[in-house]
Amino acid sequence: MEFEVKVPVKPHLKKFLIKIYGGDAIRVNKKDMMGVILMSLLEKNHDPHSKYINRPVDTVSFMIGEFYSKRSGFFLSNYNVALINNFLDSIFRYMFYDSVAKKLLGTEPDKGFYKSEARAFLQYYDISEDDFSLASFLKDFYRARKEDKNLGANCPLKIGRFQLYSREK
Repeated sequence: MEFEVKVPVKPHLKKFLIKIYGGDAIRVNKKDMMGVILMSLLEKNHDPHSKYINRPVDTVSFMIGEFYSKRSGFFLSNYNVALINNFLDSIFRYMFYDSVAKKLLGTEPDKGFYKSEARAFLQYYDISEDDFSLASFLKDFYRARKEDKNLGANCPLKIGRFQLYSREK
């Protein structure tokens, strides 16, 4: 028996998850990354007076097994929903930054390269301008690229507060 946990997410993150996992109901367990994150944030008791406001407008359904639902619960506080959205957004941005870094491999980009790559990336995940602003996406990319002095301007691996991995020199 499986239980459904509905998680409010931003529209672009829903499309991103559907493209990665396929389908609207995503089966997770403790052996995959999304399962580990989700199950560590589940709670047995629901707190309707959480301090954080849900801004996401779409929901994604995650299916978890009965064992995990009894052990961890199946409620998410608004704070934990915000954590999941921040985590997924970081992964989304990291995948874009990583794809750009792999295509450049130390070469200097042509004019308009980043914009065309961002459009292609968003198009691959079926994300429209209504779901996610291309301009803000590129602003964040340029900011992350400038802040990452250790790895050079063409290889951004640090996103916001999250260091996803580092290279030893």
